[in-house]
Amino acid sequence: MKKFGILIFTSLLFSLQALHAQVSFRPSLSLGPSFSVLSNSKNDLNNGFFTSGKAGLQVGAGGTVGLSDRLFIRSGANYSRQSFSFKKNNAADLDVDFTFSRQHLELPLLFGFSGYLGSLLHREFVGLSYNMLLSDNLSTDISGDSTSGSEFTVNINDKKSSFLNYTLGFEVGSSFKNDGAIFFGLSYRFSPTSQYGGVFKTDNYPQQAFSWNGNYALLEITYYFPRVSYWFKRDFTY
Repeated sequence: MKKFGILIFTSLLFSLQALHAQVSFRPSLSLGPSFSVLSNSKNDLNNGFFTSGKAGLQVGAGGTVGLSDRLFIRSGANYSRQSFSFKKNNAADLDVDFTFSRQHLELPLLFGFSGYLGSLLHREFVGLSYNMLLSDNLSTDISGDSTSGSEFTVNINDKKSSFLNYTLGFEVGSSFKNDGAIFFGLSYRFSPTSQYGGVFKTDNYPQQAFSWNGNYALLEITYYFPRVSYWFKRDFTY
């Protein structure tokens, strides 16, 4: 809660700065696919069990406040859906496919540096994201000879409803005559501790453990609207 309070306080400062310095405030919309995978070590799984990554989705709205010609703060709110699988592929004996899906509300607070790479703008950023769990789902598919007369259980013993993760990324793009801009970016979210995990138990195999640390990569397209002050210029045209 203390970390969450610090994040909210800093976000409020972001909002006040945006109101005070409208000349440098840019609203934005973003969209892109993400990719995440369970964070198991090799010691957690054996007998042919393995983890597999799945594609997810992230959609968000926010804004950027320029602190100077090169420094900026970016914040907003994102809907984030992450998926990952726990599997064993051996149709004659046991075929297992558990797919986990989690939906979060992500509140990022990012600090960055911008510049030019030839004619292209580039922006690098680091920061924190506070994630609140909206919902989670588990789908199961089990088949094979070992299923006859056997019991199978999946126990989720580590499920956090909120957590912080770290963000590191960059984006490149170009601005338009109307002062808007479009950027293509790549970022990575990561957390040092487990945010979701459990065990799979069956009569014929040793217990298998799986966990997710909140890690995922994101490819993102972001459109930055013209700066607020630019909206009131008489020569504003698209």
